[in-house]
Amino acid sequence: MKRILITGANGFVGSYLTQYLQEQGYSVTAMVRNSANCKLLFPHIQQIKTDYSQEDLNTAFSGQDIIIHCAALVRARNWNEYYQANVELTKKVMYAYQLNETNSQLVMLSSQAAAGMAAPCQAKKETDPCNPITDYGRSKRIAEHLLIDGCLKPWTIIRPASVYGPGDKDFLSFFQAIQKHLSVNLGKPDKRISFVYVRELADLISKVLEAKASHYQIFFASDGKTYNQSDFVDALHKVIPTWTLQLQLPDSLLIPIAALSEMGGFLTKKAPVLNWQKKDEITGKNWVVSNEKAKSLLGFKPKPNMVNNLKETYEWYQDKGWL
Repeated sequence: MKRILITGANGFVGSYLTQYLQEQGYSVTAMVRNSANCKLLFPHIQQIKTDYSQEDLNTAFSGQDIIIHCAALVRARNWNEYYQANVELTKKVMYAYQLNETNSQLVMLSSQAAAGMAAPCQAKKETDPCNPITDYGRSKRIAEHLLIDGCLKPWTIIRPASVYGPGDKDFLSFFQAIQKHLSVNLGKPDKRISFVYVRELADLISKVLEAKASHYQIFFASDGKTYNQSDFVDALHKVIPTWTLQLQLPDSLLIPIAALSEMGGFLTKKAPVLNWQKKDEITGKNWVVSNEKAKSLLGFKPKPNMVNNLKETYEWYQDKGWL
């Protein structure tokens, strides 16, 4: 039985992945910060508590076959926080991976943000130039380069598009708004975006494992369908059948909202959910990626079914008391 260690395993994707891979027959260990909220982790998953020191990583990686690096900081107050969490930690992970002889593969979960937007009316490919527009995206791109330029053992980088599913908190607000009879569409309806359901992302990661075709490669993860920005909300209406007040808000409204959010973050000393850079990301016109490389090299075969996926997510939220 192959042994897998997952860093940042208490998060939305990491926690789902621990259960999914264990069901695939792997022996899975979850590595989480000492202060981490582990409510999403199944209780039978083995845990290692850590402060992500180099010594902890070296010890924890010993005896593992595969390392999946999910630990990252998505929201931060400044560039240094992003750099420490996303770049310096990746550097430590790479060092520990190369130090341990039993480790045979390193999979790093990056982000579509590291690549940036696609050209108008096109889908971004792995060979296209990268143009990240946020500090988060820039930090993930630097972390990618650490592996590309410096890792001598097999690595794989996966860049998910917008991920949704059970356990996610970022899209929860859309469900809450619909339940409160409010349907919000932001900006022009012709914005283009890619999505990937968390189960589809886990399936792609499982196909990467032990596949030599994935070594030293970057893959975008999406369900392969191009959505308009209103498609997500329209699908939610089919899942939560209730009347709603339709609001179409212009992109320009994000300017004062982002400014107020930044001010709130400064006063509370917490990373704001919406900041000035995130505003530019949200108003971007073409966040579409191609999954053709994953389909061709790994046999990835997602089946887009947003309504059914959102129904599963909605039922999970209700079961856990999130809605």
